[in-house]
Amino acid sequence: MINRKLLLDKQVLNKLKTLNESEDDKYYRMSAEEYHDLLFFAGYNPRVTKLKKFQGKPLWIDGDVDLRRTPIKSLGNVAHIQGNLDISGTNIESLEGITVTRHIWDSNTPLRRKKDMQEIADKKEQMMSDRENKTREEENPVIDDEDLKAIALFKFLVANGDVNEPDDEDKETIKKLKAELEVLQKQYDESEDSEEYNKLYDRIFEIESELEDLEPKFDVYDIFKKRYSHYGMTTFELLDYDSRDKEYTVGTSEEMDDAAYDYAKSYLDDVGIDGFNNSFIENYLDDNAVREVFEEHYEDLVRDSPDSYFEPDDYQLTDEQELRIEKLQEYIEELETYISDKEDEQNDLNDQIEEPEDYRKAYEEIQKLIDEAQSKKDDAEEELDDIKPIQEPTEEMIEDKVQSLVNDDMESPIRSLKNHGLEIRNFIDEDRFAQGLVDSDGWEIMNGYDGRYDEVRVANEVFYVMRVS
Repeated sequence: MINRKLLLDKQVLNKLKTLNESEDDKYYRMSAEEYHDLLFFAGYNPRVTKLKKFQGKPLWIDGDVDLRRTPIKSLGNVAHIQGNLDISGTNIESLEGITVTRHIWDSNTPLRRKKDMQEIADKKEQMMSDRENKTREEENPVIDDEDLKAIALFKFLVANGDVNEPDDEDKETIKKLKAELEVLQKQYDESEDSEEYNKLYDRIFEIESELEDLEPKFDVYDIFKKRYSHYGMTTFELLDYDSRDKEYTVGTSEEMDDAAYDYAKSYLDDVGIDGFNNSFIENYLDDNAVREVFEEHYEDLVRDSPDSYFEPDDYQLTDEQELRIEKLQEYIEELETYISDKEDEQNDLNDQIEEPEDYRKAYEEIQKLIDEAQSKKDDAEEELDDIKPIQEPTEEMIEDKVQSLVNDDMESPIRSLKNHGLEIRNFIDEDRFAQGLVDSDGWEIMNGYDGRYDEVRVANEVFYVMRVS
């Protein structure tokens, strides 16, 4: 039969041939990869770290050690890990004597459970003074805000069935049993009769058992305030191992308002506005800022490329041109009247001059005047025909065109901002947006666990309780 122990040792020793042989006075060094291989070939038996090859020296591991969900129960003769260590999901109970230079992950291990239990015990110890002084009694005249909130949370837990609170009958029974227990314990301490001693002991044990069944395992003093808040609201944890991952927040109406607003602001910073529909976003646009950027955009375009925005018929005569046309038209009318009068003079020459030579000369002189007037009329009409609107937009035309384009874009500003390649977030009034989100979705928005809250009244004050994890 093959000796499995010898075979395993041989396999491990063969693998060890590749290990770093450099040593110092105190440690035997190897890489994390070599350590992983060593454990793997040894079936994660930690005794492999004490082979003779290591000369009894503790191991120094260079690199990150990842042993997640392996069957290992101990790191063996390891003294130093130059890197991270992940033992999540293993059966490792202790890392005593081992230095890890970076982070340790130990979730779902006996080591983690031990740490959690010790942390709970330490916090219970911190609450002993409050328990002894009964600071969390609702009728306490000097009760502070934190204790009122702890009471509110306890009532919430009772109402939700998370804590069993004795009813009035049980409370009366507990009170009587404790009074009887106090008397019996005194008798027990003073008794010298062995028979009576045994009877007293049995009854004391019986009462303690009854009390254990009647008294709740969890009370208001097992609610511990955490160091951090939930968007400004007081945050509590439960000093119970099975409930160690649960967190609750308690606040007044004003604190809930402030917290919801802070959450909305934080959400906007972290996530942005992509998840919101356009109609909601448009309610919180800074319309003046949007219009201003559109105006600057279109004014540049219209001035740089007027032909793209104006037709020839869009241009108009200037005031100077209008005045010139008016004067030319009047001048032409005057010339036409003058010419007509001169033509009448020519027609009347037959009646006024008998000599042919004198008639010819008079006729030619008048014709000369008519020709001069006609020439002037032709020039004026030519100038009149040449007066056209200047093909350059006026300031008024540019302003009207820009406003028209802007008004078109403002009919759907979100779409227009996207079309212009502009970041919509830059035009949001974020304070109004955050408040609008709270007004729309309520306080529930800041509860990522189940999206609800409960109202609890304590000492004539109203508090709101949420489980947030």
